Amino acid sequence: MNDLYEKYYKNGIIISTCLLFTPLILLISVLFGSSFELILIVIAIFFGTFALILVPTIIYKISKYMQYKKVVLTDIQVIRLEKVITGLARTFAFEVEMKIDNKVRKVSTKYIFSSSILSFFSLEDYSMKNAEVGYYQDTNEVVIIRLV
Repeated sequence: MNDLYEKYYKNGIIISTCLLFTPLILLISVLFGSSFELILIVIAIFFGTFALILVPTIIYKISKYMQYKKVVLTDIQVIRLEKVITGLARTFAFEVEMKIDNKVRKVSTKYIFSSSILSFFSLEDYSMKNAEVGYYQDTNEVVIIRLV
């Protein structure tokens, strides 16, 4: 489960790095008195590289979305989201104890929560709140349905 998210973050790092180095490459080419054609070639190489990275990422995201559309949740319960687990790049997940098949088990969500201002799922919005959750047996994870 974590291998997929590790790839997700690596792709984000590569894309960010490409975006950061583009102005530097353009500045160096202008400073050395390069012609306009060379600047266009540098820009074309950058966008070609960017497309080679971005297109597989988009395909991956679409395939994950299609998989999650077919998810069947079991053992739906209302649980308090208390224990936070830290991941890579300031991401977090919640670990909860659920009663699954008459046994209490510790399972966690995906590492999709963040303390960043630009995050889609803010840690502060979910931490210490009651949520309706379901268990997804194929990946052994908790899926938050909604806050209660």
